[in-house]
Amino acid sequence: MIKGVTEFSKVGIISNNRWEWATIASAAHSLNATLVPMYEAQRPEDWTYIINDSSSIVLFCATRDIYNKVVSDVVPQCPYLKATLCLDASENEPFSFSHYMKQMAHSNTQIVPPTPDDLSNLIYTSGTTGTIFILLYVFAHGFCRNY
Repeated sequence: MIKGVTEFSKVGIISNNRWEWATIASAAHSLNATLVPMYEAQRPEDWTYIINDSSSIVLFCATRDIYNKVVSDVVPQCPYLKATLCLDASENEPFSFSHYMKQMAHSNTQIVPPTPDDLSNLIYTSGTTGTIFILLYVFAHGFCRNY
């Protein structure tokens, strides 16, 4: 995982379902970090709110368009973010997911097993109300709290 992600860190991802999503979730959970997924269709203002509210320190963006919007409109307003990466960027670009995958391939990162009460995901949703609220998922199977 990205340097700086430790136990209880928040890891944001703006992406539809794809293999990298599962890889990022597994890596985050292996460090007992919390995944903060966001929709590609959300507005940059929503992403800014979610990243700041969750204190996400790293953000993965699915496409170059999303990455560019995030870098210009979101990152300047998110003081906790340490890294922003693009899943679709080519391997030779320093902000690409594949670039970091190669760097981390030989790391000796220790697995930090979560307890059943640790947060696995923070899901921000508006449901049918239009007002964003949070669903907190813990590693204990099938448990969720609304806030």
